[in-house]
Amino acid sequence: MNDTKDYTAKIHSHEDGVLHIEVSIPWENVEKYRGAVLKKYSASIKVDGFRQGHVPENVVLQHVGASEILEDMAELAIKEMYPKVIIDNALEVIGHPHISITKIAEKNPLEFKAHVSELPKVELPDYKTLAKEVNKEQEETVVEDKEVEDAINHIRREWAKKEKLEAKAVIEGKNVSEIETVNIEVKDEELPEMNDEFAKKIGNFTDVKDFEAKLRENIFNEKKMRATDKQRGAILEKIRANTKLIVPEVLIEAEVNRMMAQFQGDVERIGMKFKDYIKNSGKKIEDLRSAWKPDAEKYAKNQMILNKIAIEEKIEPDKKLREEQIEGILKTYKDAERERVEIYVDTIITNDMVLEFLEGQK
Repeated sequence: MNDTKDYTAKIHSHEDGVLHIEVSIPWENVEKYRGAVLKKYSASIKVDGFRQGHVPENVVLQHVGASEILEDMAELAIKEMYPKVIIDNALEVIGHPHISITKIAEKNPLEFKAHVSELPKVELPDYKTLAKEVNKEQEETVVEDKEVEDAINHIRREWAKKEKLEAKAVIEGKNVSEIETVNIEVKDEELPEMNDEFAKKIGNFTDVKDFEAKLRENIFNEKKMRATDKQRGAILEKIRANTKLIVPEVLIEAEVNRMMAQFQGDVERIGMKFKDYIKNSGKKIEDLRSAWKPDAEKYAKNQMILNKIAIEEKIEPDKKLREEQIEGILKTYKDAERERVEIYVDTIITNDMVLEFLEGQK
């Protein structure tokens, strides 16, 4: 229990990660809001014989009602006192609280209950050792000659197909986009020869040797990127399996909301209205959200683990890089809120730095 002249509070922590807070506010700390509430109503109601904003209290009460005045006073008192309870008791909470008034009456203490998710405690395992175990199994990224050869043949075939498509469009007097590509076949003998002339034709290359070197480099970078993603996923999975934490429902729901927004954006980017997609697919939004919950919980756990490791290792984004990325996003998305962009950039940069740190454990 925490007793102050402003309030008294009882705080109960449950295993489900929800804090149950019972608060009692003395009447004098509720009554002090009467003037502000009356002023608000005085400014909004019109009464014959009085200037708007100068309506006496007894007249305001005739038009509004004492109970409504009291409820507004209670709302203002709770808005001030709830954050104070959180700060005074050094509570670490996330999300919006669910607040319900349990007692409200003139000249009596105001009592309310608040239920809010507690910031979960993350008990990390020896993440450095676990990362080392996973890193031992990492394979070296190598580009085989066959991969380069297959990529070259694919490029030659696509080029020959494009030329056939353009020729057919000219013959039929159509645009290339109007030609059916399904029936266009390319035989091996129709493939263009891989020589210096062709290398210059398909891109900014000096000759075949230059083209093959850059192609090999591109294949290597793609394979390396996939290998890095796989490696990072394996490290996180190992750490997550050995970490003790309970993910609050509010975090899982927030992740599901993010996934839903991203999915809706993907649908709309291909030119389809989201409500039409849902209707035509025969799916329900509730079913999608339910199906995504396991992944949402996993992603939420990963983020909590990364946050905790960043704190433990004192990993912070480079200020210059951070500002450059923030400004870049704000320049592209004019309506974006700076605060949201800052949180997004901080998360992306910090996550990458933590994962790079874990990859470096040898």
